[in-house]
Amino acid sequence: EVQLKGAGPTPYSRRADGRAVLRSSVREYLCSEALFHLGIPTTRALSLVGTGDGVYRDMFYNGDVKLEKGAVVCRLAPCFVRFGTFQLPAVRGGEEVGLVRKLADYVIKHHFKDLEGEKGGRKYERMFERVVEDSAKLVVHWQGVGFVHGVLNTDNMSILSLTIDYGPFGFLERFNVNYTPNTTDVPGYRYTFKNQPQIFLWNLAQLGSALASAGLFDVDKGQEILDRYGDLLTSAYESQMARKMGLSEYNQDLSIGLMKLMSDCRSDMTNTYRALSQVTRMQNDGIGGEIPSKLDEVLRVAEATEEQREGWLEWIKEYQALLREDPMSAEDQAELQDATNPCYILRNHLCQEAIEAAEDGDYGPVNDLLDLLRKPFEEQEGKEGYKRVVPKELDGPGVSMLSCSS
Repeated sequence: EVQLKGAGPTPYSRRADGRAVLRSSVREYLCSEALFHLGIPTTRALSLVGTGDGVYRDMFYNGDVKLEKGAVVCRLAPCFVRFGTFQLPAVRGGEEVGLVRKLADYVIKHHFKDLEGEKGGRKYERMFERVVEDSAKLVVHWQGVGFVHGVLNTDNMSILSLTIDYGPFGFLERFNVNYTPNTTDVPGYRYTFKNQPQIFLWNLAQLGSALASAGLFDVDKGQEILDRYGDLLTSAYESQMARKMGLSEYNQDLSIGLMKLMSDCRSDMTNTYRALSQVTRMQNDGIGGEIPSKLDEVLRVAEATEEQREGWLEWIKEYQALLREDPMSAEDQAELQDATNPCYILRNHLCQEAIEAAEDGDYGPVNDLLDLLRKPFEEQEGKEGYKRVVPKELDGPGVSMLSCSS
């Protein structure tokens, strides 16, 4: 399916003008491609075109309306059906409830073809099972690279478990599990990094309720399927974390210890994990009282205290002992880490710099970022600046936090 975001009102538009500004369009264009090349299921961006029109937007909903440049993103996906597409007719009730079954039949026919032969209501149960499993995998992918969606309502959840609708998203840089990139989320902190797995579960429950309300399966069966989410999430998460650490098996104490250290000194998540492969390669060398150089640089930027550094040293010794006990060779461990922990993400301030250049008519920085993000796991010569954590003076509304305004 092909969609034009920002091309104007459609027969299905609500009360808004159907337009999009260049600012939000650049963000979707870059981030959807960034996630794709990180190996995360997502819609894709085919093109980004400026319209030449002005679009009025109140970016922070504070009455400061500005005229911004308009744009259109052409985006692609096998299907743009969302959880909310099922939920709306179910909530409205009456004759509209029948649309839930029609929609489920459509989705199965075109996107879950292997389920068409299932008898009775079993095909709907199997579809829901598949969505629950794939959703658990998707949110684990996000958590692994620090992607925070920002607006995880049911209308922004894809029935195919794709990352969809890029609004006030952000990547977690200075490690803080309570990070939200959405300024309007701050009062309740509903969509923070740490809450995303639980929000996925809540949204899946709403989908299950909509399917059950249309008689596609009974409530108890829906709950039984939903109850599997926790185990699916845990299995996917432990597998991913083991890879990030270069280990054959997940070690909970080691992983939690690392996150506590990152949280205490607010070290950059991406750079911290990427630096671990050097620690892995040095597992038989003996580090004495020196933190390996790449991790040392991450901690220098984070302004870690001497006490915090001592904590890191103790953790490294425990980590290297576990690495030596693992059946994989040191090089295989490190290569696994380098294929799992990216060098480059779409950092919030770099995205903003590219937007400001595009607004001035220079798309060079957008194209440079896109080229970089196509090879996120490869060290690229002369690209050290793209690893730089967002400056503290920019780490707030306008750069690391935005509104839903498009």
